[in-house]
Amino acid sequence: MKKFRVNRKSGFMTKDKSLLILDKDMIPFYYREGLSGLYKFNLPLGTYYTENSLLMTRPNFYTSPKLKERYFFKKYPSKFRIIYENNPNKCSVDIDRGVIIFDNSFKECPRFIKDFIKFHELGHYRYSGRGQESEKDCDNFAAYCMIQLGYNPSQVNVANKLSLTDHKQTSIERQINNFNYLQAFKQY
Repeated sequence: MKKFRVNRKSGFMTKDKSLLILDKDMIPFYYREGLSGLYKFNLPLGTYYTENSLLMTRPNFYTSPKLKERYFFKKYPSKFRIIYENNPNKCSVDIDRGVIIFDNSFKECPRFIKDFIKFHELGHYRYSGRGQESEKDCDNFAAYCMIQLGYNPSQVNVANKLSLTDHKQTSIERQINNFNYLQAFKQY
């Protein structure tokens, strides 16, 4: 495995038939198979490992669909902490203390899933108090933030699906909403 560092959002390309990028903890970060020709993708800041032949390029840029206007006006904390403890909600945010509380089961979760959930929870500083509408708006906020950092739309879609695993109708509606939002990102 080759170790490499990405110091800012960067683009890469490969001609390999499959792609596996591991994060600094050797947890799968980005995986694609059945590739043909030249495959281009982004990686955000971080340390990674791969056996693939990669060439660094300029990042893929996307036009971003507009986020819904905020309807909850709580100032983001200048710093926030992430803690792990037993949490029946999987993850929640304590807006007043500036704390995001992940359930212990997320400690070994891939970074892209934790980032999606983290940004979703931060979305509650903009969107809160409207039930499932707020949850969908926070999902879209998470997608927007991740794309800006250098994640790929396919990663964001997978993160959304894997973070909503209860198969309830509301979770399915949120997955569909986020998928549709991601379709509005156009590469240029």
